[in-house]
Amino acid sequence: CGNIMNSNYSIVLAGPPTITVSPTLTTCRSPGFLGIGWNYSPNSQSLNASGGNFYLWSTGQTGSSINVSPHSTTTYTVTVSNGSCAATSTVTVNVEDVPAPDLGPDITVCRGQPVIIGYDIPGATYQWYRNPNIFGNGTIITGATLDSLSVNPATTTTYRIVISSANGCVGHDDIQVTVGTAPTATLICSESNAEDISVLQKTFASAIPLRALM
Repeated sequence: CGNIMNSNYSIVLAGPPTITVSPTLTTCRSPGFLGIGWNYSPNSQSLNASGGNFYLWSTGQTGSSINVSPHSTTTYTVTVSNGSCAATSTVTVNVEDVPAPDLGPDITVCRGQPVIIGYDIPGATYQWYRNPNIFGNGTIITGATLDSLSVNPATTTTYRIVISSANGCVGHDDIQVTVGTAPTATLICSESNAEDISVLQKTFASAIPLRALM
């Protein structure tokens, strides 16, 4: 038998694995039916990692891909092993409330009277619609992508603003603009007050447009 002290051995020095994980993810939270509880979209998120042979997550799950369903913003840690070498990395799932715009109460305007409606959330994007229903947002108003909208409807119209946050969570609100009619008056004239009524008619006729614009 040979002397093992005179033998040559190869020693391979392996470095820690290089880990690639999912980017930061966002789950959108909205009030449940009748305001009871919460809805989460999506219901679960898939976390992925690569770069090793064995994966252990802070949830206790193993494998390169796991599903999680956090109800608040949570950061997950994954330990990736490649033989005897290991490294760790993290991925965060943000839980964000959907935008909750408030266009205020429904309003009534006189025919031909424009009104400005709107709501601002910094960093968000906007789209306006006309006459939404239970099946959808209604008719898109082309080019209406600002936080406010000047409207002058010919008939009573409901407007909807759809707001998307920077992370993609979406909320909306509606406002109904009712178009009223200008008041009219009937004057009864007799010979004794004809001159006074004539003056009153002229005054009233010139006052109607001013009152309509108040």
